[in-house]
Amino acid sequence: MLLEKMKKIIVSLFILLPLCVVAQDLPYASSRLDTSEIIIGEQVKLTVEIKAHDEVFLWNPFPTELCEGVEVVKQLSIDTLIENGTTLYRQELFVTAFDTGFYIIPPIDFPYHKAGDTTVAMTSAPALFLTVNTITVDTAQAFRDIKGLKEVPVTFKEVLLTAYPWAILAAVLVGLYFLGRYLYKRYKNKQPIFELPKKPKLPAHIIAFDALDKLKEKKLWQSDRVKDYYSELTDIVDQYIEDRFEVSAVEMTTDEILSGLANHSIPPKDMEKLTATLQSADLVKFAKSNPLPLENDNAWNFIYDFVKDTKLEHSVVEETKENADIQDNTTNKDTQS
Repeated sequence: MLLEKMKKIIVSLFILLPLCVVAQDLPYASSRLDTSEIIIGEQVKLTVEIKAHDEVFLWNPFPTELCEGVEVVKQLSIDTLIENGTTLYRQELFVTAFDTGFYIIPPIDFPYHKAGDTTVAMTSAPALFLTVNTITVDTAQAFRDIKGLKEVPVTFKEVLLTAYPWAILAAVLVGLYFLGRYLYKRYKNKQPIFELPKKPKLPAHIIAFDALDKLKEKKLWQSDRVKDYYSELTDIVDQYIEDRFEVSAVEMTTDEILSGLANHSIPPKDMEKLTATLQSADLVKFAKSNPLPLENDNAWNFIYDFVKDTKLEHSVVEETKENADIQDNTTNKDTQS
């Protein structure tokens, strides 16, 4: 034990002696440990500093071992401080040892050269010593068994992380199941997989007016096709009544149609025109009647007036069309201006 202490004192004298002589010469390097004694495996901070003027240092990373048994655990970046024409370089390391004993950390060399000169010189941080002790064991105490594993309750986060992938898989499988059912049902019913949105249906009176105009252009009764003329005319008015009043006129007889319209507020004159036209059409289609040309013209006019007088006012499609017409007219006026 006495020999060990004498060894430390001698080493300390050799470390401090050069410092007393050249402490004021620049550049110079220094190093220090936060403590000279640690317990095995404990980390201690080693600080290295260089004070210089305008010298350029070749500062390389430290090796993983400063000496045999002393390992560098971590090394921080180099800090630089300039004050009164002097530059201070500082770097901190964390070292440890995993075996007990007395360690001498040798001097750390730093090569440098003067600015504008390629001649390499050297300055060194002094050696350090480190004592590594083992953990003190009280032999007077009885030996104790090693403690067993401690059960830790499962947290909600752990449960969530464990169940999350299975939940996603289950959701995917359920989604595929319902998708398969949907596709099979569409296929079985001979329906397309995806249906495109349907265009809004035109109002009943617009469809009827368009059909009446086309019928007039055909000039059927003028070509001795009177029966075809009345058949198409009754088809047009039946479809209009079905769309406008929700009366299944297409599948009804004339009496049933007139009875179905009785509950609707239709002007009497229009009911008279409709009744006359439907009855005349029945005579032509079933009794081979041959009306006069004036009666044929009147039949078309009666149906046209019936549609005009009973149409729904201000339908959505008409309002959209009117707005579009107004916008077109405004645009044309602006263009002309």
